[in-house]
This record gives sequence, structure tokens and C-alpha cells, in this order.
Amino acid sequence: MNSKKFYALAFGFLLSLGALFAQNPTDSIPKNPADTIRVGKTLYENSCVRCHSLKAPNEYTAQEWPEITNRMQPKARITDQQKTIILRYLLADAKK
Repeated sequence: MNSKKFYALAFGFLLSLGALFAQNPTDSIPKNPADTIRVGKTLYENSCVRCHSLKAPNEYTAQEWPEITNRMQPKARITDQQKTIILRYLLADAKK
């Protein structure tokens, strides 16, 4: 991907996050579950792929994902709120 396209996508992503979070400035996790899942998927794809290939949410169970996200949070340099949003995305389709 060329750098102009990357920066354009990153800018668009940041604008969409800003629009979601501006709806309720006291709570940075979107109120609408569908928005949380969408934002979580985007955060997951953009944060985790920097170091390794992405795992599908259904590759791990709802019991396994919290430990994985806790372990990976410092490496991915994501905030607690970002981790919570990513985890909600992963748990929505975790292995049963």
C-alpha cells in the first residue's frame, strides 16, 4: 500500500472514531453495540497486524481471549479502553 493511501485511510479511521466518541464525551466506548464491534474490528486489524498475522475471533474461546488481550496490550501499545473495545469485538464471535 502506498503511503498516501495509508495516510488517507488512517485519517478516515481517526475521523470516524472522533465522530463516534463525540456522541458522548464522558464515555469513550460507543453505546451502540454494532458501533463497538465495528470500531473493535478496526482497532484489532490496525493494532495487532503490526507484529503478527491476525487470528480470527473464532480461533479462541471467550475464556481465552481476555488473557491473550491482556498479554498483548503492552506490545500493541493500546489503552485500556482500546483493549476493551477490541475484546468486545473478539468475544462477539469467539469459539463456542
